[in-house]
Amino acid sequence: MDEFELKSETRMHCSPPSLPAIRAAHRALAVNRAHGDELRLRLCSLVSRFRRRALRVGFPCMEGVFPVQTLVTEGNAYTLALHNRLLHCGVRSVLRYDDATSAPRISFVITASHTAEMIDHAIDVLAANYSRPREFAT
Repeated sequence: MDEFELKSETRMHCSPPSLPAIRAAHRALAVNRAHGDELRLRLCSLVSRFRRRALRVGFPCMEGVFPVQTLVTEGNAYTLALHNRLLHCGVRSVLRYDDATSAPRISFVITASHTAEMIDHAIDVLAANYSRPREFAT
């Protein structure tokens, strides 16, 4: 730590945290104290539900129980069309590119504020559009 403090220029190039950021941190810590275990358990349950249902319709996920779930797809134009179709159907996903292959991937960010019904809807829309890939080819 002493060496870091001696060589670091952090204090010269950073502003102190803003009051809203400090208040948000205090609020997050209070929520964690009161409900953290319950929220983490809920999140884990939702991620597990998403993974099970996605696998059942033919989309295994790449990550484990991390709340960002990336589908294993072909990584082609169909992936782009599927992402757009999901958005059109009210399911927001994240289109990202694989670092190793530059192939497009579809990810879902799952939070404790999601419901089981939201997870089911996302998978239902995914399954409905997966069964008709030619319809959305570009």
